[in-house]
Amino acid sequence: MIGKIHKAMVKYYNSEKCKMAFKYRPVLIIGKADSSDYIVLPISSVSITRNINKHFDIRIDSKQYVLLNLLKDTSYIRTNKQTTLNYKEILEEISNLKELYPELFKLIMNRVSEFQQYLQEQAFE
Repeated sequence: MIGKIHKAMVKYYNSEKCKMAFKYRPVLIIGKADSSDYIVLPISSVSITRNINKHFDIRIDSKQYVLLNLLKDTSYIRTNKQTTLNYKEILEEISNLKELYPELFKLIMNRVSEFQQYLQEQAFE
C-alpha cells in the first residue's frame, strides 16, 4: 500500500460548527506503523492560501499528473501534516503515485525526511 493514494475517512476541525467532524479526502500512504495502522499524508486543495507551506506542501497540478485521478485542479500533498489511520479508515485505491510518478514520490519522501529532521532539531534546542 505504500506509495498509493487512497480515499480515506479523516477527522478535521469544522470551524463553522466549532467541533470535530469527518470527511472523505485523498491520502498518500507513506508507511506502515503496525499491523493495523498506516502513516499517511493528506492531499488537500488548501482553500486558504496563506496556509500553504511553500517548502513542505507539494503542489500537484491535475493536468500535469493526470494519472493520479485527483478531482481538484490543484492539490497539495502536505508532507508536514502526517497522521496515522487505521486500515478500516482507508477506503478504495485512487492511484499508485509511487509507480506512476517515481520522481515525485521520491521528492515527497525527501520532504517528509526533512520535516522529521526539523522536528528533531526543534526538540533539542
